[in-house]
Amino acid sequence: MAHEQFGNSKEVEGMLLYALTDRDEERSEHWQEIGMDLYCYTLDLGREFHETEIQLDKIAALLG
Repeated sequence: MAHEQFGNSKEVEGMLLYALTDRDEERSEHWQEIGMDLYCYTLDLGREFHETEIQLDKIAALLG
């Protein structure tokens, strides 16, 4: 991302989206680093699909 933003006037953001495992805690994080917005979320793929869809819609709304 830093390479994309370097010398560019456009805004660059990034997201890490991980599958939730039994060893991890659910994450919903946002931070700024070197002038960029970064996001990290976990997605529980063990749920029914309609629940996963709701979770994805919530993540998308946060970025909206």
